[in-house]
Amino acid sequence: LVNIRFLYAMAKAHGAGFLIKGTLYYTLVYPAPVALGGLSGLAGYLLKIGAGGGRK
Repeated sequence: LVNIRFLYAMAKAHGAGFLIKGTLYYTLVYPAPVALGGLSGLAGYLLKIGAGGGRK
């Protein structure tokens, strides 16, 4: 969870550009490995189910 007050304080200190960059970082860069890991895990799980179902 992103601390809104922290981001707001940082934005006031560094300007709006920092807030935009920070928001982009937290919404795109930070979750990307987690999302990719989750997607690859889900794909592997679905493939496993598909392979198991196909063998029967």
